[in-house]
Amino acid sequence: MNAIQCETRTYEREYNTHDHSYGQMLFALHGAMEIQTPVYDTFQLEANFGLYLPPHVNHRFRAVARNEFIVVDIPARFLGDAVTTEQHVALDETWGALCHLFRGEAYQPASSQSLRPLVDYLTSKLAKKTLPASIHYMKQHFSEPLSLETLAAIEHYHPAYYSSWFKGYTGMSPSEYLQKLRVKAAKRLLGETTWSVARISIEVGYTHPSGLVRAFTKVEGMTPSAYRNTLH
Repeated sequence: MNAIQCETRTYEREYNTHDHSYGQMLFALHGAMEIQTPVYDTFQLEANFGLYLPPHVNHRFRAVARNEFIVVDIPARFLGDAVTTEQHVALDETWGALCHLFRGEAYQPASSQSLRPLVDYLTSKLAKKTLPASIHYMKQHFSEPLSLETLAAIEHYHPAYYSSWFKGYTGMSPSEYLQKLRVKAAKRLLGETTWSVARISIEVGYTHPSGLVRAFTKVEGMTPSAYRNTLH
């Protein structure tokens, strides 16, 4: 892929999994998409939010409602070295204005020359947006007890505001995000070890196996034991 592309797209309800050699920015205009990435696991990309996917990031996705997205495909040579991780963004005043400009380009024939200034501004915005400290902390300490107050303090936010901010950033609550981190770790241990569910429960942060069973069933639709059986 050599040229920047900007267009409207709709997605189907069937799951699809792939990656691509270029970066991709999605702005949700209507409806929603369920998407799983290495950083965000599974969440819904809904109207008034956007998602950036760097090159070669495997992602699994499907539509969950009638939908329309502005999609900007960006060849790697336009991205630089600073934009290397997935980023979920709320369309505030600045991001909303950028989405509006791309939308204008999507509804008319556009060239890389006309899109280049918008992409340059987009990449500069993305380069400034790094993974927040509290989310990085959660990913490193998910097996430990984590309180909302502790996480909010890392960002210097009031706990009530932190919950709202966190959902805007990730598309889910802190407890849901923590649950998915623990289930993801449990899936790896179920596949790579012969440990019991009780031991894995402790390893990923639950004090009792029933806690892991409930969380795992909610996220994966089956028990840990049933999941392990699918691997053999």
